Amino acid sequence: GLNAAAITALGNADQIKNFDAAQLQSISVKAFSGLTSAHIATIDATLIDDLTTKQVASITAEQAAALTGDLATNLTETQVAALSATALAAISAEDFKTFTDAEIALIKPKSLAGLSDAHIAGLDATQLKALTDKQIQALNVTQLNALDPDTQVKELLEAQVKALSTKQIAGLDADQIKAINVAHLDNKQLAALTTTQVAALDPDEQIKNLTDGQIKALTTAQVAALVVGQIQALTDAQVTALTTKQA
Repeated sequence: GLNAAAITALGNADQIKNFDAAQLQSISVKAFSGLTSAHIATIDATLIDDLTTKQVASITAEQAAALTGDLATNLTETQVAALSATALAAISAEDFKTFTDAEIALIKPKSLAGLSDAHIAGLDATQLKALTDKQIQALNVTQLNALDPDTQVKELLEAQVKALSTKQIAGLDADQIKAINVAHLDNKQLAALTTTQVAALDPDEQIKNLTDGQIKALTTAQVAALVVGQIQALTDAQVTALTTKQA
């Protein structure tokens, strides 16, 4: 295969655009790392899917930045799954939007750390719903805060909401909490809500829909944080569910 010396000899980036699939695959991983962004940009977009998994896994930030347009669109599911956090961080949010839901679902949880707020905010409902429980759990609070309450948080599947850790739940902002389907929260998640988040819960859409079990899971501080409108929205059954300690 082509080694580092051979790659170095390709001073003119345009030379690589004439490579066929076999020639591209013959480039060793070490030599592949020597390709510049200009080399990557000239690869025939119809052949990008012929790069080996090891080659794709070795892609640097500089090289990944060149994966634009058809080069990004034509990546296979296996190749997307091989991208590192460094590579994903360098791919533009606009090009990241072209990844299919199947490709999104295959990104390694640890690689998601490379996604910026813009990457996260650019996910459509289908892509967002494709995220697995482990991927959801891998997102940090800053990334979660990039989710739009109306177009993304409301679209989260029940399993995805339940996958959120108590730390992640507590890190959501008030508008995001308002968009959460409270029926999907388990007692531990509910108890993790800050008093500010509790005060933001919609009286009719969320407070009234809390089950007796969820009401009992509220801490004394959370109950004390309920505002007048929320207290007035409590049903008789919910009031009865409150323990003497909570009240």
